[in-house]
Amino acid sequence: MIHFWAKTTEDGKPGISVYEHMVNVGCVARCIAEIWPENPEFFHLRLQEVSALAALHDLGKVSPGFQRKCEAWLQENGLLKVARNGCRDTAMESDHGKITHSAVQDFPQREGISRNSAQYLSTILGAHHGKMKFYPEWLAGLASVADWIGSDERFFPRARGTDLGEPSVLALSALGAIGF
Repeated sequence: MIHFWAKTTEDGKPGISVYEHMVNVGCVARCIAEIWPENPEFFHLRLQEVSALAALHDLGKVSPGFQRKCEAWLQENGLLKVARNGCRDTAMESDHGKITHSAVQDFPQREGISRNSAQYLSTILGAHHGKMKFYPEWLAGLASVADWIGSDERFFPRARGTDLGEPSVLALSALGAIGF
């Protein structure tokens, strides 16, 4: 099974997986939404949906364009030669936000959310690093803040294989430590 990295370690090796990072961020988002329960209700979202949507923010990292950014990962998975010989294609998107935006558009529609709302949500998630022309206040902010906290190495180390414990407990500890 291939381990798709979300963060690299200080020495440039693949660290925490995309899955683990997405779970951490989803748990942080859910904890924040529980503190302000009127916000998800305003958007007609349940806490589970808020958590899932925030977790999906880095789905675009599971793509060849992003994964090839880590030479150690390519070597580990026997893809270094392939990357050097045939993957110099400049059309291969490496911006995980753009890939997330594209990939997430269909998911909400399959869950009964209108096409316009699905496009809106996918734009919010794809722009979680702040690269958009408009800022839907609550959900965009929630995804950005949850990603910021879920990436804080004091609470969520980027080295893979680290037994951190239950992500929800870590999320609450992180929020408490920063005075949330």
